[in-house]
Amino acid sequence: MKRRIKFVVPAVAIALTLTLGFGCSKSERQEVKAEHEVKKEEKQMDRDAEFRDKEWDEAVKYANKGYEQLDEFDKKLNEIEPRRAKRHLEKAAKNFSEALTHLEKSEVGKGRQGAIKDLNSGVDALNTAYKELDEGRVDAAQLHFDKANGHFAKAEATLQ
Repeated sequence: MKRRIKFVVPAVAIALTLTLGFGCSKSERQEVKAEHEVKKEEKQMDRDAEFRDKEWDEAVKYANKGYEQLDEFDKKLNEIEPRRAKRHLEKAAKNFSEALTHLEKSEVGKGRQGAIKDLNSGVDALNTAYKELDEGRVDAAQLHFDKANGHFAKAEATLQ
């Protein structure tokens, strides 16, 4: 019985394929193929829209956290607790940075996420260059500045 099922199922599948395949004209097959491509593109557009919406929601969430930290900063500053106020200010900056990252992802879409990473790396290298310059290390600052320019060039190429 198992042997018969193993033979019958593939035989029926092949027969249906041959019958349906030869029953359609070339133009009908091309139409079906074109419809399939359109549906595939629509699904991709839906996934991209969902991604953008999700990233937008994340940006709003982090921005709200940043505002909450700024409120805490004001409270601690009024209570004359500068160290705690500074921590809240640092957290607010971090939250706003996260919000901007998610906002950027929302804008550029899923396919060009590498540009966001390159931009962030470029900004980090630029900050390091400024620190090195403040400390009087011109050669190190130039090295980090060149790295930043490389990251920015990669981001530009990705976004074009």
